[in-house]
Amino acid sequence: MDKDTKDIEFAWDNKNPKKTFSLNRATPPISLPINSNRLDTGIYLASPRITELTNQHKNAILIFSLLRLFVTTVHFYKIKEQSKQSYLNAIHYFVTWLNTKSSISNKIVKEYESETVSKRKIKPESTGASEVLFCLKKAVTKSDILGADLRYINQLIKKSKLIANRNEARNQATLTNYFLEHSWIENKIGNNQFLKLASPKRLIKSFRLVIAETLSYLRRAKDKISLNPDLQILVQTAEISHVDKKRLIAKMLGKSVRLNDLGTPVDAVSNILLIESVNTKNETKAINSLKRDKPISGRAIVTTQVFINDVFEQSISKLEGYLMAFLCASHCVQPDDIFKLKKKHFAVEKNGRNEPRHLSIGYFKGRAKGYHDTP
Repeated sequence: MDKDTKDIEFAWDNKNPKKTFSLNRATPPISLPINSNRLDTGIYLASPRITELTNQHKNAILIFSLLRLFVTTVHFYKIKEQSKQSYLNAIHYFVTWLNTKSSISNKIVKEYESETVSKRKIKPESTGASEVLFCLKKAVTKSDILGADLRYINQLIKKSKLIANRNEARNQATLTNYFLEHSWIENKIGNNQFLKLASPKRLIKSFRLVIAETLSYLRRAKDKISLNPDLQILVQTAEISHVDKKRLIAKMLGKSVRLNDLGTPVDAVSNILLIESVNTKNETKAINSLKRDKPISGRAIVTTQVFINDVFEQSISKLEGYLMAFLCASHCVQPDDIFKLKKKHFAVEKNGRNEPRHLSIGYFKGRAKGYHDTP
């Protein structure tokens, strides 16, 4: 019996207390030759597990050699401890499936994902295909394979358009993931405040307050803009040249925008004029010019003012429409219910100056067989 076989049998022997496996701490991997067709994929499991490649196809041997190489690279050791076994599990199930295949093309990982989803009725991201592809991508950079083998692996990586990768990219932008990636916030404010901050319900309520205040801010700004005759130049310059329009807008900004000593707009009208008439790239230069009472460079001027045009056309701007849509969607039972809302579903409470103070929505939900009223 050779040394490798003895090592494997020794690892499987549960009678030796020094070789017991723990879920809390990884045990040393079983010693196997670098060119072996076996791999210890149970390092972090309670019981040992050896994954063996029995497929003699040259592409299967090549793929397995790279998967073996990956677990010896710095990329594997940089993975979080709780995630390492997930990669080893993915390798185990993929190699087990690979042993059953007689034809191995450069789309083999994609085939594994599709077949596993179909047979096991699981989501693509649960197949482990993306983990296998990650292992191959990292291992090939550390390998010395050349020629046809290298071309095969590069084509395999290129043509493996996995569903799991697309889902992963789409699902990353979640509130839970955001706070998991910013654990320093918890260290700063404490666990109790952190849990409150990470609450989706509280976050949506804070969005509602911010958006409602923004709508009120825009409403007040629209009233002031509509009463300022100097701003009508922005909607009455359709017949003049592009260069002349930039000069007129620069002159209007110098006359209408008011800044404090820090270069910050002091009122809503000034703020909106800067946002709509000066491009972001040259905003600092434009503000410095205004502070020194010098004309703004034409490069900084934007000649299309969407919000201000809507003010003088007495129509609802797209910005207000988007903000109001969010408010309505956040109050509905389901966000898609906003497409069912009509004017009769809204109730508006106004103050003594005939300005809206409160708005509520009431509409019938067929499945619930009753009316849903917002707070």
